[in-house]
Amino acid sequence: MLDLSKPLDAVEGLVLFGDHQEPDLVYYLPDEIDLSLLTADTPDLSLQIFYPDEAVTSGDLGNAVGSILSLGVHCVLSPERAGRVRSALASRLNRDGIRLVPAPWEDGTVDLLLLDSQSGDSPTSATANDPLVRGVAGSRHPSLSDGNLSALFHARLDRRGTALAAAALHGQAGSLAGALYDLKFAALRPAIDMRMSADLNRCAQFIKAGAGVQVYYVAADISTSFGKMREKGIIDVEVTSQMSDPESEKLVDQAVHDFYDVLMRELFKPTISPAEALGAAGVPGVSAQTSIVRFSFSYAEVEQERKIEVDYRKRSATRRTHNPQAHLARLAALGGGADALIQRVPLSAAWREFSVRAAVPGAFDDRKLQEVRCVIWRGKDAVLAASEARDGGLRMPESAAPLADFAWTADHAGPRQLAWVAEPQEPPFYRWQARLTYADDDTMDSPAEIWSEPWTSSSGDLDLFPQNLAPLHRVTLSVGGGHDDSLTGVEVAVAARDAAKSLLASRRLAVGRDGKTATWAVRRSEGQRVLLEGALTYHYAGGRALALPPVALLDPELIANDPFATVRTLSPLVVGAPDDLLEVGFLVHYQDAATGYRQDAVARLRPPDFRADDVRIAVLHAADRLRWEAVTVLASGATRAIGNGESEGGVVVLQPVGAVRRIRVEWIGPAPADLGLTWAKVTLRARGGDGQVIATKTLQLSGAAEPPEQTVVLPAEGVAEWSIESRFQDGHHETTPFQPIAGDVLAVPA
Repeated sequence: MLDLSKPLDAVEGLVLFGDHQEPDLVYYLPDEIDLSLLTADTPDLSLQIFYPDEAVTSGDLGNAVGSILSLGVHCVLSPERAGRVRSALASRLNRDGIRLVPAPWEDGTVDLLLLDSQSGDSPTSATANDPLVRGVAGSRHPSLSDGNLSALFHARLDRRGTALAAAALHGQAGSLAGALYDLKFAALRPAIDMRMSADLNRCAQFIKAGAGVQVYYVAADISTSFGKMREKGIIDVEVTSQMSDPESEKLVDQAVHDFYDVLMRELFKPTISPAEALGAAGVPGVSAQTSIVRFSFSYAEVEQERKIEVDYRKRSATRRTHNPQAHLARLAALGGGADALIQRVPLSAAWREFSVRAAVPGAFDDRKLQEVRCVIWRGKDAVLAASEARDGGLRMPESAAPLADFAWTADHAGPRQLAWVAEPQEPPFYRWQARLTYADDDTMDSPAEIWSEPWTSSSGDLDLFPQNLAPLHRVTLSVGGGHDDSLTGVEVAVAARDAAKSLLASRRLAVGRDGKTATWAVRRSEGQRVLLEGALTYHYAGGRALALPPVALLDPELIANDPFATVRTLSPLVVGAPDDLLEVGFLVHYQDAATGYRQDAVARLRPPDFRADDVRIAVLHAADRLRWEAVTVLASGATRAIGNGESEGGVVVLQPVGAVRRIRVEWIGPAPADLGLTWAKVTLRARGGDGQVIATKTLQLSGAAEPPEQTVVLPAEGVAEWSIESRFQDGHHETTPFQPIAGDVLAVPA
């Protein structure tokens, strides 16, 4: 799988990534956009110019009434460049047998920028009343399986657009067209000890509060805005462990920019200003690969919070985008070969005969698909508003006569042919709309019938792809890594909402620790935006549960990793336990205000050593602390609180009321008599901070035997000190000054 943590240095500007397992496999993101070729020397391009019958022989463009420009585009890596890239990689990686493959595309769209219009959009406001391009029909999704990302377009031009197109084909004007791809591919995120989150509403408010919503943005300005949001805490970056080595810092930087890319795709959409594209293309010396892409602000705020969160601590699959774009420079480089691509058509013959081959390639690989219906009607007939649709969604006017009403099933899935005679002055395109009928499926929410949007086309090949007309929005839940043995299961409440955030459907998925997954999907028409959000709940032994707030589900795979940032460990240490102490109760609490999650733990410390296992509690955020309190139980049955506080972990010293200090006194050396001593008196005392003696204990050591070890009990408060007074057999004596006792062992030197 393409591994985002293994970016390779670009070769000749080509973006490259390594594979997560195979060292010889390298993925590339193609960027060579050009006209497709029918043969080695013939581009997939034609211009049909329409004339009144009496003017067709002259070919004077001043007499033309309009035209149809048909062209095919692709986005590839040329064989010559691929060879140079492969050779450079073999030298750089010191490895032969490099396999160079395109990214694993999952979906994509392609737009044609032609003169003053962009496919899929209405004309810009500046030209809405008098556009050069009357309409563009063609591929919305490039072919992902042929390796060329090819797409076909047909544009209807007015007289001025026709003149510009003809001039461009003869090399008398700059390139009049460009293409913008928006491709989605599967990839594997890097693993780094950090989490990032943001509320899209707050991000949108920040952008609007800056320079205001602009028509177009460039990627660098957007990235700068995201950096400011991070500084202000709108984008929350939580690093769960310290990282100081350069490689870790590089991974953190990659993860931050990865999250910025996620935000950009949610808040903006890639676009091109057609006027800017046309202007740039006419500048001498400007490369065909000049960046013409911009981003338009496309997020609509809603009342409720819409939070996105990415946990980078465990590897997970994700979707990334690639936006290659370029001018179609070949349009202006045909030279003398342009005449072969231009046809003069008299209006009396224009569109008198029209044929379409309609097919549903691979549609019934989906066993739940029962029928595909396609209604085709003339371009001269209108399209009903969505609110006026009939028959459950058909937007062909009732007054219009359909050219065809095809139906396919799994048993009758072959292509269908349609031919008709166009009426004089009839627009040179047709309209079509498809209805998909599905069987019930417990694993998804789908209407039994889904109507596509109505579309226009001039193509003789009409291929219907249900996965594009009624896309699936899928989520698969699985248990990730990092959990301790107390986890018993995970569930997620998934909600599907429309663009206005109204609830479309919901489902609760649950998985255990057995490695199984749970899947649910929502199917709707391509024109209906579906937003998935999920609220995870983790279940633990003893009935404990952690319910997280809902977040936007951006990737089809939802991996429920360990939700906690770190584990706090508290070690209770009882000092100076008095003789009547029966137990010390050590209570530890953790609560997260945002989620309401709470965990409590109790350690009971009992004699003789008053020891217990450490208390370990996981916390959701790296800065979270634990609260603790300690209570003593005495022989009399009385209980008393002896302390409380907060801690990030470590040893917690507990000193009970009436606590004592036990000091073990050891005599080091021969017996007192052997040293000529009549006796030796060892005095231990506790002295308060004010200098007053709190308590004193004295041990007398004498005789011909080595004195045994003895224990002296002093109050815990104050400073413990000791002194020794020695009486010798010859009658003299010595006394040492008091000095502090370090620790709980006093070694008395002979």
